[in-house]
Amino acid sequence: MMVGKRLSTNRKGRLYSFAKTLVVALGIALFFALLGIFPGLGYLGEANVQIEERDPYGFWLVHADCNISYNPILYSFSWLALQGHVSHNFLFVSVPTYVGSGIRFPAWRSFVELEEEAILMLVLDNIVTNIPFNFIVFAMIELMKMRDLYLSFIGGIIGFPIGGTFGAIACFLAGVLFVMLMLPRLKPRLRIFFLKRYLRGHRTFTPKNEEN
Repeated sequence: MMVGKRLSTNRKGRLYSFAKTLVVALGIALFFALLGIFPGLGYLGEANVQIEERDPYGFWLVHADCNISYNPILYSFSWLALQGHVSHNFLFVSVPTYVGSGIRFPAWRSFVELEEEAILMLVLDNIVTNIPFNFIVFAMIELMKMRDLYLSFIGGIIGFPIGGTFGAIACFLAGVLFVMLMLPRLKPRLRIFFLKRYLRGHRTFTPKNEEN
């Protein structure tokens, strides 16, 4: 009976640990998806738009010509599928927003707003396809306890606004080398340093007895 209870407890512990790993991996993947929405950080893009048709209710049929380069760290699946830097020509319907009280009128949209809308449509499509791949990658990192690799991902994300695609890849690889070669040597020193700081902050002093 005791052995059976222990086995049951171990199984529950493993299932809980596995579920926790999946939740953490999913959270990081969704966080990456959120970062991928921001221009300059998640992608670099430009668009030219032309209004093909307008109706009296404010719906516009727009032709868009977009060029987008995605951050290879946040959109790694897109790059593996050879869709990291793409040009798209497509038509889309721009849905109006209404202004005014009482009788409401469709709000005017500038060409800049239409360009941003066209680019965002492509970005959101790519985010949906990259979330499952990123989830698998982060789940493997969590299962193998290789969380130090997140430093290389952070470096790659920061490198994209600085140097574009080349900057992202270079910073990511530099982060991998740092994690593999330098971090194992620095970890003991960092632990000693923070331990000393902790002990120094919590050191207790015994006051001298006052003379009567």
